[in-house]
Amino acid sequence: MKRVHEADRAAVAAAWQSLIENGTPFDCEHRIVVGGEIKWVHQCAEIEFSAQGQSLRSVGTLQDITERKQMEEALLASRSQLQCILGATADGILAVNLEGRVILINRRFVELWRVSQELVDAGDDQAMLGYAVSQLLDPDAFIRKVQALYQSDEESTDTIRFKDGRVFERFTSPLVLNETRVGRIWSFRDVTEQQRAQRNLSLAVEVTGVLVW
Repeated sequence: MKRVHEADRAAVAAAWQSLIENGTPFDCEHRIVVGGEIKWVHQCAEIEFSAQGQSLRSVGTLQDITERKQMEEALLASRSQLQCILGATADGILAVNLEGRVILINRRFVELWRVSQELVDAGDDQAMLGYAVSQLLDPDAFIRKVQALYQSDEESTDTIRFKDGRVFERFTSPLVLNETRVGRIWSFRDVTEQQRAQRNLSLAVEVTGVLVW
């Protein structure tokens, strides 16, 4: 117990106590300090009892999992950085795997598509797609495009229009990991105001006959 990191000592002691008193198998990941170096270990143990029910000894294993923990921490840090980047972008981002499960979604996507928290928590791309098409001027074309793209390795950029007058630019590309397609990532940008400004400019040119640039 002296080698157990002081921050983990209470949890390890409680697990050992439960093992001794109740026979609950000891299965714990914790830190130890050896020669001034901190290591992570996975420790498992059980108690052997006599025929009379007396505890005789503990038998278990101790595995060094320091490298795995370092990789997990690096992955969490990387994911946290990615979430910060996605949270700062003006585009709505959605990533879906090949099984139709949402694996990444940013706050801007939720705002643009006005998605409920229940849909976000469910992580079901089909449910989210059903909600999305109810807002569009041409839902059938939208679904056909989505279904075709899910079966391809192509990138695509187009414009989608909403019943309430909003206009989004949509960009999508395959999500590739180790040269293998594992899903698809979608990016949406609200270009309603740009589209309106372009229409107003075209109308002004047409009405006045004056060249505007």
